[in-house]
Amino acid sequence: MRWLRVSFCALSLTLVLGAVGCGSSGFDGAGGTDDLTMSFQGFTGEGIEQEDFVGNTSADVDVCPTICSFTGFFEDVEFETFTSTRANAQFVNNGTADIRFDRYTVSIPGSGLPSRTVQTAVIIPGGRCDDSPTRHCGFDSDCGPDGTCTHDEVAVEVLLFDFSDKVLIIGDAQCPQLALVDGLPVILPGTVIPQTYQTNVTFSGSDETGERFTVTAGLVADFFDANNCTTN
Repeated sequence: MRWLRVSFCALSLTLVLGAVGCGSSGFDGAGGTDDLTMSFQGFTGEGIEQEDFVGNTSADVDVCPTICSFTGFFEDVEFETFTSTRANAQFVNNGTADIRFDRYTVSIPGSGLPSRTVQTAVIIPGGRCDDSPTRHCGFDSDCGPDGTCTHDEVAVEVLLFDFSDKVLIIGDAQCPQLALVDGLPVILPGTVIPQTYQTNVTFSGSDETGERFTVTAGLVADFFDANNCTTN
């Protein structure tokens, strides 16, 4: 595949803050341009097997492995399915050249959790002529009088919250646990208080010249002790 030289501008969409200009790595409030190359379409959890819900701009995150049932004195204890939280970030490359995302950073401001950077390798292809799939294009005019330039949407899978994140989010609070009360086995309710945090994901990549650019997206996550038991 031959790389084509092109200038890039990153689009940043968040729930509560404005767009980020070219080359920015955070929410600086700078206005974008009308002709943006990388277009962030939103988050989705579709196609990911997990218990947590991830939508376009929000997520519901379970922070405790709920005890569904047990027999006798803590025999045959059944826990709910408890998973990490992943999302697909949808992108469209409106430019000519392919872009390679090589890492992303997840940060949760105000939570006390450190930012986490993950190495990845995802190609976001530029435009292709419908009558010649190997031909790069930015506009229909690049494909001749009868050609059409298409820009496909690509999903970049990210790990939003792992098990360590969930433990740190609840802090000193306790998840439900088994205990003996007056000699009888019971499930003690937890003390988890629901919390809401803005979560920012910054994608970083480069083109064939080595020029680096970023795209920062955000969602609002609700952290709470959900009950995903299938039996009582």
